[in-house]
Amino acid sequence: MNKTTSEHFTVLLDTLRKYGYVKLAVEVFNKNKHDRFKPDVKMYTVLIYGWCKLGRVKTAQAFLKEMVEQGIEPNVVTYNVLLNGICRKASLHPEERFERTIRDAENLFDEMRESGIEPDVTSFSIVLHVYSRAHKPQLSLDKLRLMKEKGICPTVVTCDIHFGYKVSLFVWED
Repeated sequence: MNKTTSEHFTVLLDTLRKYGYVKLAVEVFNKNKHDRFKPDVKMYTVLIYGWCKLGRVKTAQAFLKEMVEQGIEPNVVTYNVLLNGICRKASLHPEERFERTIRDAENLFDEMRESGIEPDVTSFSIVLHVYSRAHKPQLSLDKLRLMKEKGICPTVVTCDIHFGYKVSLFVWED
C-alpha cells in the first residue's frame, strides 16, 4: 500500500491552485497541516502563489507572516512569488498607487535581504520590470548597478524586454 507523502500533498495543493480553487486548497491545508503533514516551504509557497494569482496580495503576505511564525523559513522562490504578485498587479494610474507598489516591492526586497536571503536574477528582473513600466530609469539603473555589485548577471530577458540592449551594456561596461 502506498503512503501519501508531503510531496503528494503539495501536488494536490498546487493542482487545486492551478484550477483556481485556492480557498479549497487552504481548507485542505488547514485540515491536514498538523495531523497528517508537517507544513513546509513548498506548501506555503504554493498557497502564496495562489493568492497572488487571484490578486489577493495582502492574504499572500499574511501567509508569509504565518509561515515565518511557524518557524518555516521562506526561500528565494517564496519571496519571488510574492514580489511578482505585488508588482504584476500594479496599475500605472493613479500615480500614488503605483508609487505604493514600488514602495511595497522595495520593502519586500529589503525584508528578503534582512532575513539572509539574497535576491537572485529573477528577484531583480521582477523589480526592474515594474520600474520600466513606471518609466523610472534612475531606479532601474540603480538596481542594475546593485546586480553588478552582487555579481548577478542580467538575463537576456532582463536586458532586452525591460530596458533595451543599449542601457544594459552601458551599465555593465567597466
